Amino acid sequence: MKTVRTFSQFAPKPDSALTSITIPSSVHLTRFVQDGLRRRSATPKSPTVKFVLYVADHSPNSTLARTNLATLCQVNLAGRYEVEIVDVFQQPDRALSDAVIMTPMLCKTAPQPVCRIIGTLSDTDAVTATLGLPTVVT
Repeated sequence: MKTVRTFSQFAPKPDSALTSITIPSSVHLTRFVQDGLRRRSATPKSPTVKFVLYVADHSPNSTLARTNLATLCQVNLAGRYEVEIVDVFQQPDRALSDAVIMTPMLCKTAPQPVCRIIGTLSDTDAVTATLGLPTVVT
């Protein structure tokens, strides 16, 4: 039999009495501790961020928005993103149904909340803050 004191037992208590736990020798303590550390260190997988970028063919602003979005995703999301590009000239019905009023327009559809940004996405600090994306310090 092994006697082990837990961390919380070392904290001062009003009656300053320490209690101990008896663990049978059949329990492999190292594996028990390793399993606990593995469970605590496992971070939940971050959700995939989904974007829809509405563009107007190959206009300069649309091309710049595509480039800026690609850079933003590669730097801040590292493979945890999906981008759908909708050309409003090729799919005018989709643009009308999605209430696109101006291009280029970026819409973050998942995770919630849904967010829309109109412009070339050149101000990366403002874009990341508006979309609620993690910022990478360089």
